[in-house]
Amino acid sequence: MVLRKILALALVVILALPQPLLALSLIGTVKTNAEHTYAVWNSKSKLLAVGLYWRSVLVGKYYSELAIVSSNGSVVWVSGKIKGFIHPLWSNDGRLLAFRVEDSFENYDIAVYDVVKGKIIGKFSAKSYENVGPISWSPKGNQITFPIHNIARESVRIFSYNPDFTDRMWESREIENTSITWVSWNNRGNNVASLALTFSKQTFTVAGKVIMLNGSGGILWENKLFEIAPEEPHILVAKWDRNGELLAVLFVTPKVAEVRIYDGNGVLNGRYVIASNIGNVSYVSAVLDWSPNGSLSLAVSYSYININESLSKLAVMDSRGNIIWKTTFNSLISYLSWNPSGHILATTIQEPGGKYMLYFFNSEGQIVCKDNVDGFYISWLSNESLVISGLNQILFYSLKGGERGFEIDLEELAGENRIPCTQLLIALSLLAVFVLAVLIRRRK
Repeated sequence: MVLRKILALALVVILALPQPLLALSLIGTVKTNAEHTYAVWNSKSKLLAVGLYWRSVLVGKYYSELAIVSSNGSVVWVSGKIKGFIHPLWSNDGRLLAFRVEDSFENYDIAVYDVVKGKIIGKFSAKSYENVGPISWSPKGNQITFPIHNIARESVRIFSYNPDFTDRMWESREIENTSITWVSWNNRGNNVASLALTFSKQTFTVAGKVIMLNGSGGILWENKLFEIAPEEPHILVAKWDRNGELLAVLFVTPKVAEVRIYDGNGVLNGRYVIASNIGNVSYVSAVLDWSPNGSLSLAVSYSYININESLSKLAVMDSRGNIIWKTTFNSLISYLSWNPSGHILATTIQEPGGKYMLYFFNSEGQIVCKDNVDGFYISWLSNESLVISGLNQILFYSLKGGERGFEIDLEELAGENRIPCTQLLIALSLLAVFVLAVLIRRRK
């Protein structure tokens, strides 16, 4: 009996000891000349989609390039230079990569690349008076779903096509005076959730809504989240849980920052008010992610007008909105993401000097690792491997240790981020003409 008590006491002491810190090792680098990057893994295909973005100084327009990189550092595919911004999204099986293009030279707004076939298999072109996106894959990868905004008619419909865009699977009914900002299939494949901003011509206000569709495009239900004046700052984000049963919606207005959790039938499962009467802010951001064990992490960050002060609130809660743990930072939280097992919550925080710090929290809210990083987007390949992007390079990290294994040079892909060669020749020609004109004027 005494021995049993001693063993129990020893176990309590062991569990009470601080957990060992994790070691973060840089194992690979992708160098670019881009001003901004975005990298997202697909764990099934072990391929990384890399978006590169830059602005031409002379023309004043933005350009993009898309690359697919394998986990061993080889470059699989490069899209070539595209005018505007690209937004890549993997299908669940990692075979298809869809990317939406904003303001492209080509006559399409969405394209799908097939990794197995090694080519683009389908393109969708919007008419000049329409805008498309954002996009979402169905769980099986047999449908790509997105809204089409008819600017002339002030309406929107959500369409679903097969991957090569040869067949339209379904479409929703028209929704008037609405902008769809987000769509997503749940993992069960029976519902499509969307976030909408609807303008009222009677009250001159903007309402934030969540609209739920069934798998055939029929509207199941919609709930209004807030109503504000058009000029008031706001943000609205959402995410399905890993089982596809619960939808978390996080919104911020000058009056309130709040998260609501709905089931597929629109029943409010839980809610939590993060802050009230926020007031005037110069910057606000909000991010959230579900853990595989069913807990929800969320972060809201503010920068206050005329005050050199930033504030971030990070919280983890259960599916009913009950807080498991929370903490506050006097810096801006940029991004957060659970690793696949749900044992580590990774968070990037922007420090006052513009540098970024990566924090790892365990499931109890203890910091088990922190380090300086050059970026803020987080994408996990496995429980021990992740990628950081956002700035002018992509960094591969491992929590198992190890030395740098590879370095990929994509600088030539975004080599026109400052002054493209053709633009440089034009600029030099104009400069030569100007100098010649000055010399001729002086001679006279």
